[in-house]
Amino acid sequence: MLIKPQIMSNNPNLSTREKDVLYLISKEFSNSKIADFLYLSKNTIDSHRRNLFLKMHVHSSAGLIRRAYELKILPMEMPEAVRLIVEEKNIVIKA
Repeated sequence: MLIKPQIMSNNPNLSTREKDVLYLISKEFSNSKIADFLYLSKNTIDSHRRNLFLKMHVHSSAGLIRRAYELKILPMEMPEAVRLIVEEKNIVIKA
C-alpha cells in the first residue's frame, strides 16, 4: 500500500478575513482582542485561526507566523479592513 505524502501548498489561498486575522496575530493580538477589533465574535475568530492552522499545516501560533514568513505572506501591508478600523478608532498598531 502506497501512502501519498501530504503536499504543502506554497499558496494556501487565504480569504480576506483570514489575512486580517493573520496580520493581527502577527501583531500579538489575542483572539479576544481581534474579535473586539474586527467587530466579530470570539468564536468566529477561533474558526478563522483554526482554518489558518489547517491551511498552513501548523499546530501553534508560532508555527503559523513562521510558515507565513516562509511562504512570504508576511510581512504584509496592513489589510484594508484593518486600516479602516485603525483610522476610525484612531489607534496605533505597533510595527
